[in-house]
Amino acid sequence: MASAASVHSHKWVGLLSSSAYKIYWISTHENNVGKISSNVNYLEFTKGGAVFRFFQALCALYRLSAAGKVIIHVHYIGYYALLAYLRPARRLVLTAWGSDVLINSRSFLKRVFLKLALARALLVTYDGGNMKKRLLDLGCSSNKLLPIRFGVDTRKFCKKAHAEDFGVIKLISLRNHERIYDIETLLKAVKLLYVRGFHIKLSLYGTGYDSSRLNNIKNNLGLESVVNFYGRYEYNELPSILKGNDIYISTSLSDSGLSSSTAEAMACGLAVVITDVGENSMWVKDGVSGKLFVPSNANSCAEAIQFFIENSASRIECGRVAKNLMRHSNDMRIEAAKMKNAYEGVFAHA
Repeated sequence: MASAASVHSHKWVGLLSSSAYKIYWISTHENNVGKISSNVNYLEFTKGGAVFRFFQALCALYRLSAAGKVIIHVHYIGYYALLAYLRPARRLVLTAWGSDVLINSRSFLKRVFLKLALARALLVTYDGGNMKKRLLDLGCSSNKLLPIRFGVDTRKFCKKAHAEDFGVIKLISLRNHERIYDIETLLKAVKLLYVRGFHIKLSLYGTGYDSSRLNNIKNNLGLESVVNFYGRYEYNELPSILKGNDIYISTSLSDSGLSSSTAEAMACGLAVVITDVGENSMWVKDGVSGKLFVPSNANSCAEAIQFFIENSASRIECGRVAKNLMRHSNDMRIEAAKMKNAYEGVFAHA
């Protein structure tokens, strides 16, 4: 059970669809990402009001879970976990995504529900030590926890980064336009670099409620000729999009594990400049596989970007190291194999 509006859901269901399991995917969110494998029995409930959709999905879950040996696997311990909680099952697997346990647990009611869902689960997977700590704080037994990274498709994201506009350094951000991703700091950093005389272009992909405000900030900073907003992109186009840039930047104020977009940029061989939050420093060694900077600090961000602008050899070498790191330590096929092994354990246990 997972949102079909999420690229991450598609990636994981797609990988698991090649296994011997018969997979049913329940979503109450419209699939606006792409084609779903014919090996997956996809059930979408998006018509009618929220209560009606919820009831439809719950009925489907009852029907499916009544037939033989079934694992109910919920991605994101929120809405879909509530559905699973209302259909008690011996084989419940939960996958925490980040904000579901790191942010939602600040709410008293959501924290109570998280504790109930975690108590019922047979297995809980997570990506990132900060999530593990919060899950333990919520009362989850340590013997239920299994680290499985979100990973990156290193076969898909393997193109060597190569910006074609010589003389101009191309920067890219893929984070959505929400306050938690702090795109404003990136715009301010780009302004500092522009004033210093560097020839740069920034491509901002993604959408969100903050887009209009960020566009106004861009104009107020006089960056109309430097910054372009491209909005939503097709996931299949992302390798080619990344290939045309030199430096990837993430100004996120919070990450659980390594973000998917950062991992994809690293797998493509881009030099990455990201905030020193969460476990980012575990993946990005400063000056070796990328550059870290202080969150919400435009000057720190600008200095990190400037290092790569002025040191093309370091930019290329950091991209090479990052690419190899993703291939050997963060490949999602390796992580999917861990998940399949975990399923076998769940079947054997219950």
